[in-house]
Amino acid sequence: MKNQIQATAIAVLLCLFTFFTRAQSQSVNIALTLPPDTIGACESNVYALSFSGATGARVIITASLSNAPAANCSNASPIYLDYIAASNNVSNVVTYNNGQTMSFTVTNSNAVTLSYHAFIDCSIISDTTQGNSNINFVQTFTDSSATNYTLAVNNQGNVHTSLNVQIPKLVSLSSNLNKVAYYKTDSFLYFYYQNTGTTKLNFNFTFTPDATNYCQRITTGQPEYNIGLNGNFVPTTPNIAEVLNIGDTLVIRQAVQANECLDKSPACGSVAAQLQWTCNNNIPSNIFCTNCKNGITVNYYINSGDAPVVKIERLAPADSLYDFSCLNDTVNFVHWQYRVTNSGMGAMDSLFFNINQSFPTLNNALPNYNALSLIPFQSFSWQQNTGSLCTVAVDTLHRSDWLCKNLVADALFEAAFKIKNFGNADTVIIAFNTLRCSEEDTNLFNIQKNYNHWGLILLREEKFVAMVCLRTII
Repeated sequence: MKNQIQATAIAVLLCLFTFFTRAQSQSVNIALTLPPDTIGACESNVYALSFSGATGARVIITASLSNAPAANCSNASPIYLDYIAASNNVSNVVTYNNGQTMSFTVTNSNAVTLSYHAFIDCSIISDTTQGNSNINFVQTFTDSSATNYTLAVNNQGNVHTSLNVQIPKLVSLSSNLNKVAYYKTDSFLYFYYQNTGTTKLNFNFTFTPDATNYCQRITTGQPEYNIGLNGNFVPTTPNIAEVLNIGDTLVIRQAVQANECLDKSPACGSVAAQLQWTCNNNIPSNIFCTNCKNGITVNYYINSGDAPVVKIERLAPADSLYDFSCLNDTVNFVHWQYRVTNSGMGAMDSLFFNINQSFPTLNNALPNYNALSLIPFQSFSWQQNTGSLCTVAVDTLHRSDWLCKNLVADALFEAAFKIKNFGNADTVIIAFNTLRCSEEDTNLFNIQKNYNHWGLILLREEKFVAMVCLRTII
């Protein structure tokens, strides 16, 4: 009996020895090449491994995250392993289980090399996460035959754990700001978003400005963007792919013009722009959560920035306020030029430029038409600066009865100019001639006669500014 027990014990020991010896003989050393930089979210982290394994063995790589928040949708993982290439002896590469697990078959016992991406999606980035998180990326290496794999990295057995996963952080530098728009004049709204995280951001983004156009009170241009504070802006499109390095800024601008009175009424007191972004992983869109997007909302006000300034200058005659032409001389007239400029910021809705007989009357009586200073209608002209969007309309009034009508048949009593959309730096030059005349009529000796009583009047009518009146005598 004793001999039987001893034989049994020896047999058990031999079996155990054989098992451990076989297991040790199947142990495989894996050399794992890590990404050149620290592993980061929203990055194409590239790993490479090399090892010697048994022919036909199915190698399994399983990835997970420790201390990471749960994915914000069901049946999805924030990790995706993606096969790149193998130099030799590898077949049947398959990624499954929501991208967390990848397997391949070793076709030869010689050295095997394989490289793959490890994508970590933006679903691990919360609003409160800053820079270096306590999230770790963990990989486990096994096979279908329970072969013992030993990593040649950090003596971790068959498990490799990264240091903290580095994450980007996109923040708005321009939230809740007051913006300015000018009437019929382009101004720009600027929005700034900076990567304040600890790794670059390889992302897709879509920018959606205020959809109501400030309750239809402004006209807008297509938003444009640029990476950095300098450089050329390009139009935005949906789902733009860009890379934002640590500390870099995404700048978005939009041209706006006011076309109505702007106020802070409850309906339009606050508008919002939305920047939505997600990792640009270059993988099928259905791998990660379709709603795994990070949004940044910027609330802002748009105020009227209009401050137009009407400037009027006499260009001709250069140094005289008086008409020294001779009576009855309809040839040697005096040529007058006035330049009207909007030298302020913002356009004016309407500017009225009026020239008329302005001599005084007694007891509010009708003006005395015995004027000997006349403006021939055909002498009027106007010119606006190149590129101006303003329009000029003229309304003229001919006198029905006046002195010197035999000499000047088309003399004016009044000429009224209306300038619409008088923009910033717009200029209109108005020119005309004046002359003096006198008929040889003895009946005029004791009648009041008027010389050079012409008034030049500017009326500025705007949606946002009360009407003002500027008056000068030419």
